[in-house]
Amino acid sequence: MTAPVVRTRFAPSPTGSLHIGGLRTALWAWLFARHHGGKFILRIEDTDQKRFDPTALQTLMEALRWIGIDWDEGPEVGGEYGPYVQSERLDHYQKWAQWLVDHDHAYHCYCSSERLAQVTKDKQAAGLPPGYDRRCRFASPEERERLAAECAAEGRKPVIRLKMPLDGETRFTDLVRGEVVFENKDVQDAVILKADGFPTYHLAVVIDDHLMQISHVTRAIEWLPSAPLHVRLWQAFGWEMPQFAHLPVMLNPNGQGKMSKRKPPRDAKGNIIPVMVHDYMNGGYLPEALAIEKLEWINGVYIREQITLDDLTARLKKPLEEAGLTVDEARLRKVAPIVQTRIRTLNDVVAMAGFFFHPEFKPPTPEQVIQKKMDAASTKRALEVSLAVVEKTEPFTLDGLHAAFSELGQELGLSNSQMFGVLRVAVTGQTVSTPTFETMEILGREETLARLRTVIGLL
Repeated sequence: MTAPVVRTRFAPSPTGSLHIGGLRTALWAWLFARHHGGKFILRIEDTDQKRFDPTALQTLMEALRWIGIDWDEGPEVGGEYGPYVQSERLDHYQKWAQWLVDHDHAYHCYCSSERLAQVTKDKQAAGLPPGYDRRCRFASPEERERLAAECAAEGRKPVIRLKMPLDGETRFTDLVRGEVVFENKDVQDAVILKADGFPTYHLAVVIDDHLMQISHVTRAIEWLPSAPLHVRLWQAFGWEMPQFAHLPVMLNPNGQGKMSKRKPPRDAKGNIIPVMVHDYMNGGYLPEALAIEKLEWINGVYIREQITLDDLTARLKKPLEEAGLTVDEARLRKVAPIVQTRIRTLNDVVAMAGFFFHPEFKPPTPEQVIQKKMDAASTKRALEVSLAVVEKTEPFTLDGLHAAFSELGQELGLSNSQMFGVLRVAVTGQTVSTPTFETMEILGREETLARLRTVIGLL
């Protein structure tokens, strides 16, 4: 027998930037399809017109491609089961919603929003659970005609609600959680087609999964309460249901609930942990290292061990240019290897090595140059002696500079920390930077001498 083709999908709503939890769901579905030699489909669920963001689709696709997720069918790719945007598939939903009504699996509901609000208020006052009272479901033919006439007279259109069983249980097997059981009496008659002709998520997702022949559905645990509605729809249509896997939520590292964009979590130091994918994209993180726990550490490991110098050089150019710097690519190729072992995100290069690309040298303050247990006089003396050494060092290379300065500190009665600290701040203009002699080699003899003279003049 031939094994069934695995077809998974990711179906985000274009209402803003992609949440890190959504990205994880997409990654699960993509990996599952790739592992089984199947197809991964990107489908856009844009039926919530009130929250629709016209720029979000490109943002979503950009985030997926950044992490390395490609799709076999979907926007910009096409496929035999398209269109892959729900607002372009309204005829399917309206057709099948009416089919459910015609076969007594659903019904028209003519209630106004004001009446529904009053029903909720009355139930709360009586201590009853909220939800629709099913008036239109149980209305007589005569009453239904009257309600329909009232609805039309008020310029409203009815919605269509699913008829849930009033007793018994709805069961299905989840690939993560095993058998899941719901009491039907606790499940509402949900709206499946809105008055504007757009479907709700419940109807659209079932129809699309069937018509696109989806075999496995991975989605967040938040959708588990809606599972009985979907199982009921699959049963009503008489279609074979895909296998479901409801994934656990991504928890806040501090243990206080899930990762929320409304209340961004913070790490032990009080720093905000990004929850939207574009926060990571713009924060200088590598897509290969995306994770929450120890993210910066893992990102640093990838920078040090997993990418080539040519790749790193290309990636470092963007954050430098976004900081307003003009990047000399020949110089950047020399800078890349000395920052590779020291930065944890790509953006770190700006603070550590941005000085290489400033149009003019920005000298440090005297207080920055003077090291612990030193004063202005001893600092100036150290720089004057260093100036003379730099003038005559041959060859002007890393090894040559190491040899020339190896005993200079001792001769001046300074520790290596003091001697090289003075020298590093003087040539870089900052207290945290790339290593001293590697920096001097890249700057060259004349630029190093000019910087030393400037700082000596400040002292």
